[in-house]
Amino acid sequence: MKNNRFEAALNSPPSQPATPKASKPKPSRECTKQQRWEHRVVTKILEHCGLSDQAWPLARVAYERTGLWWLSFAILDAVYPIPAWLVCRKVPWVHRISIADLQRRFTKTRLFRAFANAEADASAAYRDGRVGLVFEWVGVWPMAVIHNCASAIPTDEPAIVRSWPNVEPPQVVAIQSFDSFLRTLVKRGSPDEPMTGTAT
Repeated sequence: MKNNRFEAALNSPPSQPATPKASKPKPSRECTKQQRWEHRVVTKILEHCGLSDQAWPLARVAYERTGLWWLSFAILDAVYPIPAWLVCRKVPWVHRISIADLQRRFTKTRLFRAFANAEADASAAYRDGRVGLVFEWVGVWPMAVIHNCASAIPTDEPAIVRSWPNVEPPQVVAIQSFDSFLRTLVKRGSPDEPMTGTAT
């Protein structure tokens, strides 16, 4: 007695291998960390300006534009611009930078080089200044910023300030907590009015 199933299998044409489904490209782990960090910083700005209730609508705008729910400076700037070009980056090995490094070889540190790159990449509208790099400085400030906004440097709170008065135009770079930066630079706004600041 013939095995009909076996005979049918021999006479049937070879099956084609299944075409693998195209998968969506996933962001790298480092990219995701950067997005999460920027999301935290933008949320902090909204809280400071009394706009916490706008976080969800802005997240929806972000999703419609990028397919991701992360808040970003690009989304924030389109709706509630602040008077500075801000960038978020995780500066590697920043915890190894000592006070002596900041005093003696400030421009040689990883932190200053990261800030210089952010300054070079700033929008043309901010080429004359008002650029800040927000970073995490474990053991010092949960959120810190290195910037060149002279009017945002506090007089009654800790800040590390380096200046070059003999260059033209004179330059100043400061490192301080992001909280004090916001208190000095950004005034409280409302959903109906753009954020305003005192940066020059």
